[in-house]
Amino acid sequence: MTRNIVLILVFIFSISEISAQKYYAADGNYNYEQEENKPSNDINTNFYFGINYSGAVPMSNDFKNFINSSSLYGASFDVHYLLNENYSLGGEVAYQSFSQKFENVLIVGGDGFEKSNQFRELMFIDFIVKGRYHINHSDRILTYIGIGVGASKILAEKHVSRYVYADDDTNLLLKPELGAMFRITNGLYLNANYSFNGIWGSFSSDTDLSYSKFTFGLILK
Repeated sequence: MTRNIVLILVFIFSISEISAQKYYAADGNYNYEQEENKPSNDINTNFYFGINYSGAVPMSNDFKNFINSSSLYGASFDVHYLLNENYSLGGEVAYQSFSQKFENVLIVGGDGFEKSNQFRELMFIDFIVKGRYHINHSDRILTYIGIGVGASKILAEKHVSRYVYADDDTNLLLKPELGAMFRITNGLYLNANYSFNGIWGSFSSDTDLSYSKFTFGLILK
């Protein structure tokens, strides 16, 4: 988790430095005229909507001990309301599924130890409230950072031979994110987003099921 937070902070600092420097002239004096004529954010309606596809990678040891495989099965829908040129509030509903097959796993059977194939699956259904800060105001590319807090419904299944063991839990989710929106045409954007989904205390007080997510989708405003 620390590594992900450091990457996000470095990104924020770098963008902030660029934004702070672009209105200074070569002699070091502040260019007020350039600031007044800076391009406005191309998102000019109060609402924008996104539909996304996502892939994900397990990050914690607890997660990897159960499933150590990336996921290509995820989707989300989000809506944001622009409070002003820079800040927005919104919500997101997301789904992500991880699965992995294990062969010749040693288990305890009726006649002692025996080998069996296993299929394991973890499914996450997330309901998130989010806030975003839109960093730059280019009419082509809009970068942003954000933080989301919500609940994650977790479904776990283990298929052993002809038996299925299932469990579920609901946990607090913390989701820092950073991303960019690339304008395709007026009102339509391509969205690229990275987020860290922090989920701690699942199924037992010390279980960590955190994972990283890479999201790509379309935004309509």
